Amino acid sequence: NQFNIVGPSCSPTFQTLDLTGKPSNSLRTLFVQEMVKSGVLMPWIALSHQHREVELIKTLEAVDKSLAVYKRALEGDVNNFLEGPEIKPVFRKYN
Repeated sequence: NQFNIVGPSCSPTFQTLDLTGKPSNSLRTLFVQEMVKSGVLMPWIALSHQHREVELIKTLEAVDKSLAVYKRALEGDVNNFLEGPEIKPVFRKYN
């Protein structure tokens, strides 16, 4: 319930939610961090006709690994899993 794929099928996105159901930049950062460790750069979902079965399998394996860490972070303190600062929203009053 804390990680969801939402939006239209042609342009989906993923939500990272804390245990209260609120969006979490820390958890989003953690998910992207763990995906990169598996060799998949996925700050958002970008569908492409160039993606073949090998890329899809690699992505699904990376998602499985990343969500296992995500689950552990939900059970503890996400900050203990982050290796750098959390991402910030693009649109904010002050940088």
